[in-house]
Amino acid sequence: MNDKSPEKKEIAPELYRKILHGLDLKNLFLTSCSSAIDRINIGTEIKIRIDDNASFRKTENNEIEISQKYSLEARGQNSKRKFLAIKCEFCLVFSSKEEFSEEFFETFKKANLPINSWPFFREFVYNMTSRMYVPPLTIPLLKR
Repeated sequence: MNDKSPEKKEIAPELYRKILHGLDLKNLFLTSCSSAIDRINIGTEIKIRIDDNASFRKTENNEIEISQKYSLEARGQNSKRKFLAIKCEFCLVFSSKEEFSEEFFETFKKANLPINSWPFFREFVYNMTSRMYVPPLTIPLLKR
């Protein structure tokens, strides 16, 4: 996080629970993906780095569309060169009985959003590495 960015206002726990209770997942789908492998630099012991980013927008239908992006890079234990890169973006569509605010989203994207999207990312990585004709990569469970 950038030290110069303004402090995000935190939502009260009671209000967070109220909004969360009225939230319903309507759809989840893949919107984009890419993958690349460098077979020459594949290592037996690997380091994996996973980054994620999420944003939301409200639609004309009063639904909330959340974009959840994941990026995975794998390198050999002592290598600076990556040999595997996988990126994907999911769209999660929610309806909400309560006002879906920026303050709610800041907590939601850390606490609840990964519960819904991480299993799809894990499956995507496993499937893509299988299709790349390398041993399927099982990324860890999400532990919060």
